[in-house]
Formats: sequence, C-alpha cells, structure tokens
Amino acid sequence: MPHLVIGYSRNIHNLSQEKLLKHVNHELIQTGLFEAKAIKSRIHKDEVFVIGDNDDSQGYIHAQLSVLSGRTEEQKQHLSQILLQALLSFKDYEAYTLSVQVCAEILEMPKNQYAKQIVEY
Repeated sequence: MPHLVIGYSRNIHNLSQEKLLKHVNHELIQTGLFEAKAIKSRIHKDEVFVIGDNDDSQGYIHAQLSVLSGRTEEQKQHLSQILLQALLSFKDYEAYTLSVQVCAEILEMPKNQYAKQIVEY
C-alpha cells in the first residue's frame, strides 16, 4: 500500500511514463508515510475520452492514490498536495497548445476490506 494509478489523455504526447512514475514515487517516499517497497504504481494513456462537449483543446493528467484507512484528514490533504505538485513539476511531455487539467485524488480503502499476501518464488 499505497496504489497509484495515473491516467492521461491521448492528446498529450511523448510522456515518459516510467520517468513520471519514478518521479511521483520518489515524492511519495519523501513524505515518510510509506515504505518505498510498498508503493505500487501504474500508468495508462486514455485513447478514448471526452472533455465537456468534446473540447479537443483540453487534455488531462489525473492521479489517484489509494491508501488504507487510518490516515488523518491533514495527512490526506498533504498527500493530495504533494501528488499535485509532483505532477505539476514533471515536464517530460508535449502538450502543444492544450490546456491541461492536472488532478490529484486520494482514495481511502478500508483496512478490514483489503487483503494482501506476499508470495516468494
């Protein structure tokens, strides 16, 4: 825990996916709230999307960070700001003349409903 999922619109080009994930992971580790090995991150480009009434002058980068319940509201607000700032500081993509909506969302998963087992091979 936590799980990070980043989605971005197809009209954002040449986004260095692995570099973005490593950048955001680093910022999350720096909070001291997570062990490095606990963070699981993934990213996807949304090929099909619509913003408003099909406004093609806009794009987005949206990050969802799922954390186990038990964090204070202050911690969750802090995490959303850290996540947003990490996304805003990442510039390794091309958006040309787009207006890009950059969003960070913290989702809470109840501890008693989360199951995990580490399997050694």
